[in-house]
Amino acid sequence: MQDYSNLSKVYKTETANALRETISTYQNGNYRSTINSLYSAVILDLVSKLQELAEVYQDGSAKEILEKASKTQKSSPYDPGWEKSLLDEIKTMTELMSSKLLIAGIETLKNLRNISSHPSMLESRAVLYTPNKYEVAGLIGTMMTELFQLPPRITGNVIDKLTDDLSGYKKEFLMKPATLKSFLRDNYFHRLNKTQLEFLGKNLFKFIFVNRDKESKENREINYRALDELMKECPDAYVQISQSRDLVSRLDLKDEGNDIGLRLIEEFCQEHPGFWTMIPRVFQEQIINHVSSNICRWLLNGYVDSEDSISRLHTALNLINKPTQGSGKSESEKWFPINVTRDFYQISDSDMKQVWETFELEGETLNIVKLFAALVSRSDSYDTSEHFVNNLIPYLQYFDYEMFKALFAALNSNSQAYDARTVQSKVISIIYPAFAEKFSKDTDEAKSLLENFKVY
Repeated sequence: MQDYSNLSKVYKTETANALRETISTYQNGNYRSTINSLYSAVILDLVSKLQELAEVYQDGSAKEILEKASKTQKSSPYDPGWEKSLLDEIKTMTELMSSKLLIAGIETLKNLRNISSHPSMLESRAVLYTPNKYEVAGLIGTMMTELFQLPPRITGNVIDKLTDDLSGYKKEFLMKPATLKSFLRDNYFHRLNKTQLEFLGKNLFKFIFVNRDKESKENREINYRALDELMKECPDAYVQISQSRDLVSRLDLKDEGNDIGLRLIEEFCQEHPGFWTMIPRVFQEQIINHVSSNICRWLLNGYVDSEDSISRLHTALNLINKPTQGSGKSESEKWFPINVTRDFYQISDSDMKQVWETFELEGETLNIVKLFAALVSRSDSYDTSEHFVNNLIPYLQYFDYEMFKALFAALNSNSQAYDARTVQSKVISIIYPAFAEKFSKDTDEAKSLLENFKVY
């Protein structure tokens, strides 16, 4: 019984308290009393979980069962028949007894309780049945693993409750993704079956990408983070979304004053490249225009040209390193197969972080540094030079010798970089010390590199 005496895993506190008596009577060898106590704990556990479903999740089935049981008890307070009705209704109307093993175990427990509590007449003699310790231990084990340790499964549509929770704790959840993940698993995912999770996924997708109301648009980001976690928990949720033509045909990706709808659908397609082909052309054009307006988005969303991210990066390197006619950015449209504007190179910290993390997983960080170094060498102003240098500074800790070499070479090649006071300051105070800390300055190559370093 040592496995059963640890009550810390029991979900409901009131159940754990009731089970202390069950465990005590078992350990004292009072098996008839154990059966009675265990049955009472089962009823208590089921009722308390119904109450949680009704009060916290507004579950209609749970409310109906509780109301009926309450009326029956009031009209016939000494009639135990309400327990049988309760078990039957829980089995047919909720997910609390979805396990066949649990259903069989409760039926066995109920029968043992009857014959352990009421004498049977055998050959004109009254006999009171006493279950053996193995029967009792088996039933306790079944109730522990199939009922007591599990949270109640939700039966109704919980999208409104979930979106209210997400909106209410949005700031905390966005700042702490691990907290969001734990919250979703504990309060929703582990309480829903596969079909319910798939249905919830479709509803979240609708709230994020289809609904036009102000509240839905204000909560796109947090609802998307929840959908992302749900699809990790239940990959088939994506299948259901992708097969819903009605959803995909009604996308609304426009927002007032920001581009969050477009950014999120792009992230969705990055995770599920096959989804791109299912998007109607009118929405594809919106996405292509958005992707083509920023180098980071262009790198991460190669699916718009049937290209994976690594091929996309190598394409960029090949194009940007081609000789240009003239100087500066006037020939920039030759570097990429899209209409490049100055805004194309305005990169946010979050964009750069996503690019770095994506290509770090692919072992391509050297090429990312080479690409941004090439952008420094092509920069047509002090401001843009500083911008590209600032993009790389947070990642200096990951630089190897070749990465520093590529950056120094780029800085040395463009007067818009090495003559910029702000860039000089960053090199002297940040970039050079980072290099010197990691590599010996006494090698011939390092000396040559630093001697030719115009900025320093």
